Amino acid sequence: MATLATGSITGGVKRSSGVSVSSNVLQTWNAKVRSNAAATADFLVVGFSPPSSKTNVDVLFEGVGGLGELKKLLRARYNDVVCLGAFRDGEDGRFVHFMSTGEHAGAMAKGRASMAKSAVLNHLEGCVREISIDLSDFPNADPTSPDLAPGAAAEEPSSSSSSSSSSSSSSS
Repeated sequence: MATLATGSITGGVKRSSGVSVSSNVLQTWNAKVRSNAAATADFLVVGFSPPSSKTNVDVLFEGVGGLGELKKLLRARYNDVVCLGAFRDGEDGRFVHFMSTGEHAGAMAKGRASMAKSAVLNHLEGCVREISIDLSDFPNADPTSPDLAPGAAAEEPSSSSSSSSSSSSSSS
């Protein structure tokens, strides 16, 4: 069982997180995703298995296709649960942790996954950063559409730029 350090900053009592991570998670991560020689997958998705479980975490699926394919599969299959995992970034080849919150995931499921996130992601070694994939951002969109392309949001005017331009003109 994974442990979680609690208490004061200078020490504290080590307590169990209450999450049991299957050995299959570590085996799949090392053999199918992280292995440079024998990698057969770009990403690994883990979650509470079965979804009604509150303590058992196992591999939900692994696959190829990068972040775009990962988002598409998460939207199609897991829009009502919270999933954790990691993927190989296509730009720099480094591994990235993620937490995906399904649009229809319940509040208790979100809270439970949030509390267990560190214990689970610590099993997926070698990642350099962590992102959050919120499926409610684009519930019906295709992840390869131009709306989701990098820099697409830069075209929309932001309220901070309009307020800064009005404040600079008023200070003149």
